Amino acid sequence: RARAKRVERAREQRDKARIAEVSTRALRLARLRLRPRSCVELMIAARSLGINLSARPDLAFLAELLLVMPLPASWREMRLEDGRLAYHNSITSTSEAIHPLCAVAASLI
Repeated sequence: RARAKRVERAREQRDKARIAEVSTRALRLARLRLRPRSCVELMIAARSLGINLSARPDLAFLAELLLVMPLPASWREMRLEDGRLAYHNSITSTSEAIHPLCAVAASLI
C-alpha cells in the first residue's frame, strides 16, 4: 500500500512537470533563439536547482527556464571580482550568489 502511494506521488510529480514543460515551451524556444545557451550553462543551472540531469532529464526545461527568464524588476546581474556571477537587489541592497528565481523553479520539482 505504501509502495502504491509512492508510485502515485511520483506519477503526479511527473504529470506536473510535463504540464509545466509544455506550458513554457514557446517562451523558452523564443528566448533561446535570441540567445542560445551551451550545455555547460544548462548543466550549471540544473545543478543550482538541485537537478541531476542524468537521473531526471525530463526536468531540463526548468534549467532552461531559469536561463531565459528575465530577472525580477529590482534585480540585476553583476560580476564579482573573481569572475563569478551574482545578483543584486536594488530595493534591499543585498546580493545573492543564487538566481532569484531558483526558489520558484525549485518549487516545481
